[in-house]
Amino acid sequence: MSRKKKKLMRPWESFQKVAYPVDEIKEKIKMVRESNQSEEIKEKAIQSLETLLTIDVWKNNYYEVAISRHQESPDKTVEIHLSIKRIDKKAAKDWRHFQRIKNELLGEEYEAIELYPAESRLVDVANQYHLWSIENPDGTPFIFPVGFQERLTYMGEYDSLGIYNNAKQRKHGEEN
Repeated sequence: MSRKKKKLMRPWESFQKVAYPVDEIKEKIKMVRESNQSEEIKEKAIQSLETLLTIDVWKNNYYEVAISRHQESPDKTVEIHLSIKRIDKKAAKDWRHFQRIKNELLGEEYEAIELYPAESRLVDVANQYHLWSIENPDGTPFIFPVGFQERLTYMGEYDSLGIYNNAKQRKHGEEN
């Protein structure tokens, strides 16, 4: 009989703000301007690079998260975009990790959504994930008009009667 080895996870480290290479980005912008690409391609590349100058980048031992804030709507709400990738560049999909990232970098009462876009708006060029949040004009978190209204986590003690079809869920703290 073989025993499964329990995978040892590194402890989660706090996020630290990192300096983005502003000079390197400015040099790339200059290089694009001097290239012999079409004006349309140059414009898109420069716009993309200039956006990098406005973001905050945070890292821990698992993830790098770029946060951008845009206030373009007439109602003065702020759109917040979290671009998340693993440090090792591998695919990631641990809901609890994303919830923790949102909590640590925005706040526990902020809500964020992950959008599965129309194919015409699809961006899929890297193992990178995107969460979108909104901040009200007064600086408070926007609450989305969809989703559950009450908190419910680990159902072990609630499911003794099997009303949740004996659902399985790891206990909090077991994710790493």
